[in-house]
Amino acid sequence: AELSFSILPVSEIVAYGHNPRQGINPRYDELKASIKADGITNILTVTRRSVDDKYTPYGGGNTRLQIAKELFSEGDQRFAQLRVIVKEWPGDAQVITAHLVENELRADITFWEKARGVHQFRVELEHEQHKPLTAGELNRELRGRGLNYGVKTIQNFAFATEQMAPVGPWLQARAVNEVTRPKVAALLELGAKLGQGSALREQLQVVMHQYGDALRLRTKSNEDLEAAERLSVELDDAALLADLQLAAVQELGLAGRPQLEAALSAMEADPKLSRDDLRAVGQRPVAVAPPPQ
Repeated sequence: AELSFSILPVSEIVAYGHNPRQGINPRYDELKASIKADGITNILTVTRRSVDDKYTPYGGGNTRLQIAKELFSEGDQRFAQLRVIVKEWPGDAQVITAHLVENELRADITFWEKARGVHQFRVELEHEQHKPLTAGELNRELRGRGLNYGVKTIQNFAFATEQMAPVGPWLQARAVNEVTRPKVAALLELGAKLGQGSALREQLQVVMHQYGDALRLRTKSNEDLEAAERLSVELDDAALLADLQLAAVQELGLAGRPQLEAALSAMEADPKLSRDDLRAVGQRPVAVAPPPQ
């Protein structure tokens, strides 16, 4: 029955596959010590798609489940079974937002995890409703489920998942909103106006993959170091943008960054400029003052 209590084998409950939060809970060790001492005091709510599927946490609980499984594997028989509340399956879209709401309340979810969660919610809801959603419709659907992100934030989420996924885990909300999205979007728009949109996007993705791979390698290397020796694992937005601009100059066949910047400025001032006009910007000869007599 809906919201009934039950006792389930821990093996019959699995982590939710579309859980927005992918990283390890920063309080994992603290939570494990607490659960080991007192058990799971915050009972899990679980749901499942059908009688042929295993149960999965609804609205948070993946960390508690992981700890219970770990303690059981270590021999603690208290966690062979878990007391849970069972909820009828409401569809993936609703389960995703329930997890997002729970993580927002705990304030332990990153910009990228929110972006991925909103993206997956959109995919599932469009599938359930058999129609695409506009940004405004998506905002209303999320707001009706307790998530008031706002249209601009949702657009930032979409840009991050569609255009910057290789460095997604290291994106910061403010940088995306104020710097990264405007500048990368401008590069992509210029590439499209010059008839090289797809090729430029591929080159920008190559650069972002290089940065993402380097950050993952640094994260991996830190695992073998003492806390005081670990290197910072943060995205250098300025360096990334500089390398993306260099890639754009090379792919678009421009005469250096000055011409790129001139073309971007001209495009912003007059979006109707033709391809030839944009290419001509910055190529005019520069008057050189004669040497002193």
